[in-house]
Amino acid sequence: MAHKKTTADLIDEVGQWAYRNFEHRHAAHFGMFEECGEAAHCILKRIQLIRGFENEEFFLEQLKDSFADCMIYLADFCYRRSAFFCFKRNAMTPKATIELNEDVLIGHILMTLGSFFSNVGTEEHGGTVAPAHRQVYNLIAQRMCTLMEMWATHYKFDLEVITWEIWNKVKKRDWKKNNKDGQMGS
Repeated sequence: MAHKKTTADLIDEVGQWAYRNFEHRHAAHFGMFEECGEAAHCILKRIQLIRGFENEEFFLEQLKDSFADCMIYLADFCYRRSAFFCFKRNAMTPKATIELNEDVLIGHILMTLGSFFSNVGTEEHGGTVAPAHRQVYNLIAQRMCTLMEMWATHYKFDLEVITWEIWNKVKKRDWKKNNKDGQMGS
């Protein structure tokens, strides 16, 4: 039986891939922000029924991609700060989950993104993360994961599944060999 990959595996794979491709040129918090913006773009164009988003299948594929990419950036953020998050962490608790409408949920996601921006740079000189700051990053990362799972569930997506699906495509990209679109080098 094959080993089921864990969130720790995802964090490690993404972090190593990102370092190979971008070295120290990272800003994963900006990446999460960008991908949430892309999800908002999908939703807005779906509401307006323009740019192909009137097609339900196209809309859902684009939305899945933005959700998964956000989690890939979250994994990179955690790798660089020795932080952690866990998919389906709240699945172990009783079914007392809060139902939030999508607008309120997005508001919580934006506030959580603000927490990433507010806390970046708390690393000690030399790039190591102090234990107290690691705990803060763990809390913010888990909150982001939980909120993104709630948002994905709104569209009947399993965030962990779609993240691995997209990651298995993304990890083949080589930005050093092809810095225009990151596709595999020849």
